[in-house]
Amino acid sequence: MPEKYRLLNIIWQIDQPDTKLIAKTEGKKTELHIDEKAFLKELTEKVREVVNNHNELQDFTFDDFTQKNTNEDWKGFILNKNCIIFGKTFEKEKLEVSVHKNFAFSDCISQFNDYLKWLGGNRKDELINAHCEMVNSYSSVTAEELDQNMWYEQLEILYVLVSISEDGKIGADISCGDNFDEGHVLDIVLLEDKILYTSYNG
Repeated sequence: MPEKYRLLNIIWQIDQPDTKLIAKTEGKKTELHIDEKAFLKELTEKVREVVNNHNELQDFTFDDFTQKNTNEDWKGFILNKNCIIFGKTFEKEKLEVSVHKNFAFSDCISQFNDYLKWLGGNRKDELINAHCEMVNSYSSVTAEELDQNMWYEQLEILYVLVSISEDGKIGADISCGDNFDEGHVLDIVLLEDKILYTSYNG
């Protein structure tokens, strides 16, 4: 396995009761006793920096997609390669693209690649702020609390749909698992470089 992929197969998480750092690499767990969660945050950021420097935020071609079911207004495609979402490797065949009939997807590849590179970057501050706004409509949480609990770092990307609408604007619907409400799926809705809202389903 290439080193750039091996780095992304390291899953770091905190065992809150014992404040242990658990490193899970290729199915093997190693427990390290760490007093400061700051170490984990710094480590995660360093891993993402190394990954980005390995050019994982690659450009895709039309041949990297398989066309799926379409209707009279929309054409659907599935990406056949891994990509990066929020600094995390996202497995192939779980990212879908929906393109309005006004556009040929083959003509929109550059727009798609630019957007995927933006989604692949560090969107921590924007996501935390948007999530706090949503949660605080019914509960109470601060950006500092989410940061301390490694909320962004522990997001699990489940599904991504990138859409190019009738007016040519691009956006995304992203489903995640998170450590704030583990019993529900977190939906993140974006339009271009703006996070419209987050919500829980299930």
